[in-house]
Amino acid sequence: MNLRQLRYFVKVVEEGNISRAAKLLYVAQPSLGVHIGHLEAELGVQLLLRHSRGVTPTDAGRLLHERAIDILQRVDAIKREIRADADSEGRPFVVGFPPSTMNLLGPDLLAVAGQYAPEILLELVEDRSQALVEALDSGEGHIDVAIGYNVEESPKLMRTPIFEEELLYVASPAFFNDAAPVQLSEILKGKLAIAGGRGIIRELVRGEADRLSQPLDLAFRVQSPSTLKALLLKGGVSSIMPYGSMAAELEAGVLESRRIVDRPLYWTLYFVSAASNPYPQSPVVERLLKDISESLAGKLGELVRPISN
Repeated sequence: MNLRQLRYFVKVVEEGNISRAAKLLYVAQPSLGVHIGHLEAELGVQLLLRHSRGVTPTDAGRLLHERAIDILQRVDAIKREIRADADSEGRPFVVGFPPSTMNLLGPDLLAVAGQYAPEILLELVEDRSQALVEALDSGEGHIDVAIGYNVEESPKLMRTPIFEEELLYVASPAFFNDAAPVQLSEILKGKLAIAGGRGIIRELVRGEADRLSQPLDLAFRVQSPSTLKALLLKGGVSSIMPYGSMAAELEAGVLESRRIVDRPLYWTLYFVSAASNPYPQSPVVERLLKDISESLAGKLGELVRPISN
């Protein structure tokens, strides 16, 4: 019996379904089934009752589930103690930013980093929101906290909502006849280029299109912001995106944006950390994250909406 098998078993019991647990654990379903089978063979008892709707634990399975949770929590506590000791020796506090956020804050982040030295040895990293969240979820690499968009609940993650950000309709100046806001129903009649590895914005737009009973014409699905920028500058397509993704182009006037008046689209920003390695709850860290969120809100201005309770 090993820790991986125990984690797998706990997830299967909590989900009540091997295929769903496999998806959340990022492992193949047959592989997960083999691990559970080995665990049952080693213990010499049946742990799960398999049926058409999924699985339920036997009495032995419920006992193992209870003991496994206790074991895993103790292991995580040991990890936190060891990492806290390493922190005391000067390990940097690593904050991850997606490109649209980094574009907005830019030099301000360097000022923040200097402001908190030497209390915090601050390290800033930039990557896609999806990649940052996946790194936290898998425990690969070391990020203490990251900013993520529309982060789904996960037992492996801790989320603290920051605010909601309104997304903008962006295109070349030739697309617009005047400075008036636009309606989503009109936007959907044109060709859209949507960016994003996890498809957050695409799914938001698709959901509204379905509610309006309008088709969604996605001319392009692009991963690279630079590719999307080139498409928009060339003309012929438009996009829906956060302000930070094209802030420099919008300020230079080579691209223009409009707010969507009838069905505005928002995504939620979170501070995210690994549940097994929560960032230190210290006054200096709280001030740092507060400064980051307030600086970001100041850059976005009226595009920010507080989280509703």
